[in-house]
Amino acid sequence: MVLEIGSNQLGLPFPNLPYLIDGNVKLTQSGAIIRYLARKHNLIGTTEDEQRQQDLIDGVIGDIRSGWSMLCYRPNDFDADKLIYRKDRLTPVLAELDKWFAKKRICRRK
Repeated sequence: MVLEIGSNQLGLPFPNLPYLIDGNVKLTQSGAIIRYLARKHNLIGTTEDEQRQQDLIDGVIGDIRSGWSMLCYRPNDFDADKLIYRKDRLTPVLAELDKWFAKKRICRRK
């Protein structure tokens, strides 16, 4: 099915990509979809500490996405800026995430 711009044939709240339809549940927005799936599959932290850790990582990933988005919409030399972003921002953050995830367990499955 092809959706025309401005149409909402699927009845989505705030129609946009990505979207998720799961039975009667209709969602847009990446964060809302991720949190819905985490709750549905019991992957949400159960203690205050686990929830804080999840909030922390959510913020770090949001910073990565925001930095990438800003890079994509700059009128400068994308290829050169991309290399600088990767070297100066992305690679160090991913290295920290790698170390952090190696030490932590933030998802609980019952």
